[in-house]
Amino acid sequence: MLFYRQLILLALLLMVFNANAQQRGPEKWSASVYPNPSNGVITVQLAGKYDELTHINVVNDQGKSVFWKNIENDRKHEFDLTHLSPGKYMINMMSTNVYMKQPLIIF
Repeated sequence: MLFYRQLILLALLLMVFNANAQQRGPEKWSASVYPNPSNGVITVQLAGKYDELTHINVVNDQGKSVFWKNIENDRKHEFDLTHLSPGKYMINMMSTNVYMKQPLIIF
């Protein structure tokens, strides 16, 4: 059973490392989410030109929003997601002209 769980975690890790963050919008903007995989405490770091207000939405593998936060002004934010069950999630980051999504693994 332990080997099977490790194999699944490895497969999920490979999916995270092979997936690129997707960005839509005309402006130069990027975001890093680390550590990934995580124990539930993550940092979101914004870089480049971005609006004052950015919406962070974490969605589980069934498409349900499990965390929502508006962040403003600062470029680095720490979030405690330890209340979430282990698994694969998607972090959606949205501002006026930019939409970016990135996978997240919580173990």
